[in-house]
Amino acid sequence: RVYALDLTGDVWLASTSSGLLTSQDHGASWQGGLVMGPGDYLTAAAHGSTMAAARHDGVVVSTDAGLTWMPVKIPASLTLIHRAVFSADGTLWLGTREGVYFTRDQGKTWWFERLPFRDVNDLYYDATLGKVLASSRNSDFVYFIDPVKLTWTWTRSGWKIYLIRAAGGRLLAASLYDGVLAEPRAAGTAGGQH
Repeated sequence: RVYALDLTGDVWLASTSSGLLTSQDHGASWQGGLVMGPGDYLTAAAHGSTMAAARHDGVVVSTDAGLTWMPVKIPASLTLIHRAVFSADGTLWLGTREGVYFTRDQGKTWWFERLPFRDVNDLYYDATLGKVLASSRNSDFVYFIDPVKLTWTWTRSGWKIYLIRAAGGRLLAASLYDGVLAEPRAAGTAGGQH
């Protein structure tokens, strides 16, 4: 079973029931296996040779394209991790039950991004916008976080969003109850800041 894939770099990363696997030949062969126990890493992300994978209760990081993995200390307040992504500068972001956390030093120091909602089920870094998108299945809001300025804007989708991605210059979302949604061509956003 495959839980997550990151195919953005030269080395591909897969989180599977057999562990964390990497491929240096675009999927023709895979290496790796169990990392620190069972293969229940439900999210995985890569930024060059730096990779991260998260279970609901922990994070591991590799700085050598998946050859070795080290556990990362997470804030004690985190009780459930849903998603891990990297922004363009290599910052690791976590979507958690408690909200959005990020680290710029591979887990030595964590910061909390204050958004008006918690239980962030999905994060996605949109390279075109240069923003981290945050959504929650308990809300119809999508937040666009500027990872450099640490400000955010938002839009209201009208549906509870399970996950959101960008494709063809538009946002596409899997809603919780209403199927796949496509952003209208003239979507507006409102601003906010913490």
